[in-house]
Amino acid sequence: PSVPDLVALYCFVEGLEDAAARNDPAGPIDYAGCTYVADPGALNLVGQGVTWKERVQPALQAHCGGCHSAERAEARLDLTGDDAWDRLQDASLQKPTMKLVQPGSPERSYLWLKLTGDGSIAGARMPIDPLGGVRQLPQDVLDDLETWIVAGALEDG
Repeated sequence: PSVPDLVALYCFVEGLEDAAARNDPAGPIDYAGCTYVADPGALNLVGQGVTWKERVQPALQAHCGGCHSAERAEARLDLTGDDAWDRLQDASLQKPTMKLVQPGSPERSYLWLKLTGDGSIAGARMPIDPLGGVRQLPQDVLDDLETWIVAGALEDG
């Protein structure tokens, strides 16, 4: 589920709790009064440690930094600097109608599709191993990236 879907679920549950406390049947979801709407990041949907600084940035640096660094920057994409998160908010050079990372939507994120080998993205699947050709990222790294994107691709939290 996406962050908005989970916020809706949490607001629904919060409404049920409020209705039970008032001994009233639950009515429609009160998004305006829901405590989760103001700060969806407080839900900590990414789980322990699946954050930009703790898992995602180090994984991208380790697996992609050889070709996507300040010194090399294939496709003009540097994934190693302090502003790498900012760059991931931009559109892809290869497919300008698609952001590199579309928060909440791996299937609309160029980076995700490039790393998973989706047929809708031209060119080789990433990462490229200079000695062995194309290789897949370890499944735990892909899982972390997907979790991070689904949870909103937040820079902190």
